[in-house]
Amino acid sequence: MRILITTGIYPPSLGGPATYVKEISKLLVERGHEVKVVTYSDEVVDEQNVFSVLRKQSLLKRYFGFVRLVRKHSQWADIIYTHDLVSAGFPTVYAANKPVVVRLGGD
Repeated sequence: MRILITTGIYPPSLGGPATYVKEISKLLVERGHEVKVVTYSDEVVDEQNVFSVLRKQSLLKRYFGFVRLVRKHSQWADIIYTHDLVSAGFPTVYAANKPVVVRLGGD
């Protein structure tokens, strides 16, 4: 299965979502799935299949860039998994032309 994962941050950015998405991506690949990640992080280092939007842009440009990347890569995917509701979720649902699974985290 081809899975597109969308998230706000990705390593080397620090935080639970960054670590979670990287680890779940590795696990899915080990189980034979193809995975691509779209993120706002612009610090991604030498990762294949990770596509990012420049953080240094204005908020609107980042959102539009994120939507454009999701729309482009969603055509490749069988399913889309978004790691949060607001920063990645709304743009993902708007741009996707496939089923979207939304992860709702909480403390």
